[in-house]
Amino acid sequence: MASDTRPAGSAAEPLSTPADARLSTENLDLVRAIPVELSVRLGSTTLAINDILQLKPGSIVQLDASVGRSVDLLANGLLIGQGELVLVNENYGVRLTRLLSRPSA
Repeated sequence: MASDTRPAGSAAEPLSTPADARLSTENLDLVRAIPVELSVRLGSTTLAINDILQLKPGSIVQLDASVGRSVDLLANGLLIGQGELVLVNENYGVRLTRLLSRPSA
């Protein structure tokens, strides 16, 4: 009788997943209503500490962002994609251009 020398988890042997860890439609429905903070990283600038101390309500901080520029899309602080900054009826919006398969910090 020959012994099987394949490593566990090899392509010839399916990996088993605990039943409670499997993603089902029911489980997905449970998380669909969970709120997620979606934010867009518009741009940045460099200021001296003295200039930051002079900021007050109504001050304008000029960023390196402009319409058509690439911006990062974050969900709960994790990068999930990128988009293009657009202007819609005098408001800013984001046209999604890329969604990541896995969020990154």
